[in-house]
Amino acid sequence: MRFWVTVATLLFPGYAQGLVHRRLRMALWAGAALAPFALAVWLPWALPGYAIVRIASAIDGYRCYKRDARPGGTNRAAAAMAVVITAVGIGVVRLSVVSYRIPSSSDYPTLLIGDHVLVNKLSTKLRGVTRGELIAFVDPCEPELDVISRVVAVAGDSVAVACDVLYVNGAAVPRVRVGDEDYVDYYDGEASPRRSTRYHETLGDIEHDMYIDDHGPDVLRTFPTSPPHCERPSVAQVAGQIIDPPSPLTTDCQPHKLYVVPPGHVFVMDDNRTNANDSRVWGSVPIENVIGRLASVWMPFGRIRRVD
Repeated sequence: MRFWVTVATLLFPGYAQGLVHRRLRMALWAGAALAPFALAVWLPWALPGYAIVRIASAIDGYRCYKRDARPGGTNRAAAAMAVVITAVGIGVVRLSVVSYRIPSSSDYPTLLIGDHVLVNKLSTKLRGVTRGELIAFVDPCEPELDVISRVVAVAGDSVAVACDVLYVNGAAVPRVRVGDEDYVDYYDGEASPRRSTRYHETLGDIEHDMYIDDHGPDVLRTFPTSPPHCERPSVAQVAGQIIDPPSPLTTDCQPHKLYVVPPGHVFVMDDNRTNANDSRVWGSVPIENVIGRLASVWMPFGRIRRVD
């Protein structure tokens, strides 16, 4: 019996403690099991504590049950309360936080292949989406896929890329060259070394690093050249307007055309700017497709941090 009670306490912290009338102890363990999830959005280092709390609760539950269990003296109602608290807490967490594993290099150097990230689903619902944020969203062209990318413009903004420089509302987004870097990408499981230039860019109040490869496709280095759109003709899509710049061109590296983000949409670009598949290819993202704002990297251990 002790074995199964201990297993139940591992799954539902506080179960054994409630079973032997340790109600305060039960409540503390049940709350402690949920705390790492609540804190992880702001303190990603807290999330590994989830496993530690469960194991510690199971050990404490085993000791309490061994010492205090009496025939016919168990409090099944209190034990059931521990199960309810844990189940409800996990349900709330699932409604507010979701985790993804990064599968590609499209957001290098910010996110690496294999990073596990937490997305705060409540943040965008409470305060909307702003420039510079990394967001998760349902791919407007492939609704079965969730994607992570960075918002560079919101509804009504104009966007352009000329000579690899991003322009928002006619102004070049500030950036500073950091230096040349090598990284390894993967195609069909095969390693492919690449060399890119790293820049430190400022979008609104958010600073981040990004890569630009001099050999990237033209559609990613000069935008817009044609209206971006989904390849699937069956996908309903709101097209952004392409307009002329308000002032005459004085150099070849100024935008020749501007893309205006349609109402109710945001425009996203990956941090690995010339090795990406983003709004420059398939168009803007409807706001209703946005899942939430990227909050932190919680695995692997050496990369645990908050993300801006």
